[in-house]
Order: sequence, then structure tokens, then C-alpha cells
Amino acid sequence: MDALRDDLEANHPEIGLVDFSFYNLEVFNRCEHENALLLAVPQWEGVHPLLKILPVDWEHTIPFGFLHSPRPAPAVRSLIRTVTGDEKQALTSGFMPVNQTILPFSAPAGYS
Repeated sequence: MDALRDDLEANHPEIGLVDFSFYNLEVFNRCEHENALLLAVPQWEGVHPLLKILPVDWEHTIPFGFLHSPRPAPAVRSLIRTVTGDEKQALTSGFMPVNQTILPFSAPAGYS
């Protein structure tokens, strides 16, 4: 995200950037009401009925991962082993970075 911000500030000073603590319904509503752009990932398609996700063709990436309990359930431990091959580091930090090109996110049935 820092590289994207640096690029926009250096090459597109006409774009006003707005910071917020985390994505929530208030941020989505504000974006819609102010007719603003919001950086999002494709998995958020449909998160707000009045927002549409459009793909961009640039070299910027967004790192992401899974947050989990310090004592995750057996199913979560199994996922961590499957993705990383070793759960020790992820379990001690409570955060497991995930490479989107290796493991794209797909919500389980019943989640929206």
C-alpha cells in the first residue's frame, strides 16, 4: 500500500487521498455518498449494493493474510499447515501471510 500511495502522490497530485482505520460499512457508505474511489480486492464484490469493483492493470499488489486466535481450533491449524507447511511461526504471531496467487480466497457456502 505504501508504494501505491507514493506513486499516486508523486505522479497524480490531483488525487486526494483519505486515510481511515479499517474498512467498515461507514467507509463504504461514505465512498458511495461522496462519489469517491475506494481501493478494494475482487473478493469484496457485492459488499455494498451501490459500489462496483473494477479491475486495474498496474504493478501494485496488496499483501494479506489470515488473523487467528493464539490457540486456533483444529480446523484452523490444519489450514495453516496446508498453506505454510509449518504452523509454528504463524501460531506464535497470530497472523499468517498468504500469497493470493497461491491461495485465492473463496467464502464458504452461506457467507456473503
